[in-house]
Amino acid sequence: MGHAAMLIGTQRIRVWASLLMLATMDDKPRELIVTAIVRAKMCEELSRALHLPSPEQCFTVGLFSVLDAMLDTTMHDVLERFPLSEDIAQALVVHDGPAGRVLEFTIAYERCDWKQLADLTEQLDLDPADIRKAYFDSVVWTLEIMDELNI
Repeated sequence: MGHAAMLIGTQRIRVWASLLMLATMDDKPRELIVTAIVRAKMCEELSRALHLPSPEQCFTVGLFSVLDAMLDTTMHDVLERFPLSEDIAQALVVHDGPAGRVLEFTIAYERCDWKQLADLTEQLDLDPADIRKAYFDSVVWTLEIMDELNI
């Protein structure tokens, strides 16, 4: 196991474990899992387009952004139950920091909030082609992952 962790990285193992955890929540709608995975991958892709130092953190923030709905509680309660870093907690609750801004953008994109998207695109200096590619790649990746995990 140690050799496998070195080859693919402990962060990636945590991501897969999180995906598997979400996949086993049978009492939740499949669409919620799809939202979590697409959101996570889009956050990661946008962070790469923005040259942020931690795409994995952005992925985690996107994935965990639906934990409140998955657990039928508030995000504040989720944060009390799970030991997440302060950066991730702030990104989830108030969209603070780079990961929080990427999450805010991703949620606005999901909701087709054109006004907020225009403002955030300008603030983040995102190229519209990068945005489209991030979303397309995220959907394709999600379909592949869901097929692999039989979700």
